[in-house]
Amino acid sequence: MGSESLLHRETALSHEGACKEVVSALIVRDNKVLLMRRAAHEPFAGCYELPGGTVEGSETHQDALMREVVEETGLAIRAIGELLGVSEFSTTPDVCALNFVYHLELEEGVVTLSIEHDDYCFIDVDEAKDLPLTDNARRALAMLQKPATA
Repeated sequence: MGSESLLHRETALSHEGACKEVVSALIVRDNKVLLMRRAAHEPFAGCYELPGGTVEGSETHQDALMREVVEETGLAIRAIGELLGVSEFSTTPDVCALNFVYHLELEEGVVTLSIEHDDYCFIDVDEAKDLPLTDNARRALAMLQKPATA
């Protein structure tokens, strides 16, 4: 986690307020990514996002991923893969957040929705761009896009 810590320190120094950390799980089954739709009573209602959430207290990214994925999907994690990328966003004018996106493998099973979500889908990345996505989900899915080679 050395590069994560360095990036966090550099970004946090560029903001006067606090910089919180968020983790997102990019979960792929049969070449389709798992997206969760925010429930009507939640911020960003009707938008699809990746499972994940805020890193709490002294949690590691791995601990937060395990907690959030179980809470939001009811599924157990088989393996936490590579860090795919990090993006920065603002929650308020004074607070920045860093979204760390990890590739995850899940155990087989059926998704059980939490109160935060009212639907989910496994969808091709190219088709997902036509869904209403949170900005974080859009940035995370872009991390999967490979640059064209000449």
